[in-house]
Amino acid sequence: MPRHPGVVSAGSDRSLRAHALQSLVTVEGLAVLTSIHHLDQLGISFLVPAILLVSLPPVLMVWFLKRLNRTARWTYTVFSSLMILGFGLDDGLWNHTIKMIVFSARGASRANMAGLPFPPVGSVLHEVTGVLAFVATLFAVYFGYRFLVETSHSTPRKIPG
Repeated sequence: MPRHPGVVSAGSDRSLRAHALQSLVTVEGLAVLTSIHHLDQLGISFLVPAILLVSLPPVLMVWFLKRLNRTARWTYTVFSSLMILGFGLDDGLWNHTIKMIVFSARGASRANMAGLPFPPVGSVLHEVTGVLAFVATLFAVYFGYRFLVETSHSTPRKIPG
């Protein structure tokens, strides 16, 4: 029996939903850590962006799971990718993980960090959440890739119209 594009069997539906949930959980972990991290740094002025960061991925994923179309899939993927690039790699990896490695290698002295291209060392909460955001990014990249691979065969190539 030929399979119609976008029609998912029961077994592959469970697999698709499992990959979607894994991707969503890891992206949400990144969003929550990033929100805590920036609320610590910027205070209440980051509250609205934090709410958007945490609430948009589930909304986009529900949209994808209800429609199973490419637009919903790519909207979720692009938003997640921007979070990974901006908050996970640029901020988490560069501004916190690499900075803390250099900080430790230089004797954990703030004076030895002068002139380097990093923001100053912040509070323990700020630095730990920054490093954890990078760790969450690694999981988000892995599970996001698995989500893309799994859903590439489950979404229709053309939107019925």
